[in-house]
Amino acid sequence: MWDPNIFGKKIEVCSFNLVNNSDSRPCLIVLTKKNNDDFLLINLHSPWETHTLPGMLSKRIMNCEKEEIINAFKNKNTKIIVTGDFNDSNVFISKKKPLTLRLRTNKVILRHNKTKKQLKKNLLTCC
Repeated sequence: MWDPNIFGKKIEVCSFNLVNNSDSRPCLIVLTKKNNDDFLLINLHSPWETHTLPGMLSKRIMNCEKEEIINAFKNKNTKIIVTGDFNDSNVFISKKKPLTLRLRTNKVILRHNKTKKQLKKNLLTCC
């Protein structure tokens, strides 16, 4: 769900399971557009092996074969918002170690605004 007054109209959708086995780790990517702004809204349930997330996510996005979504990742003006359950108790993703995707010849760096110390203090886990 998103507010179309903020994020605009849905252009394309891609959804997949992040892992190959029977473990359910869904990921949904929605490309929206409002006026001249493109948004990639991503919600995912990361596997416990968080260090495998960049490779898995990169591969699944490319396998989705949604050119509009892949091109939106290439556009430096696209606003990308990533939410979800990252299962990142070891703080693999932080301000100094951003989530980095590789899509064809393009590298997309998704930056977090908190340090490892801040994340360990502020983020709670259900586990």
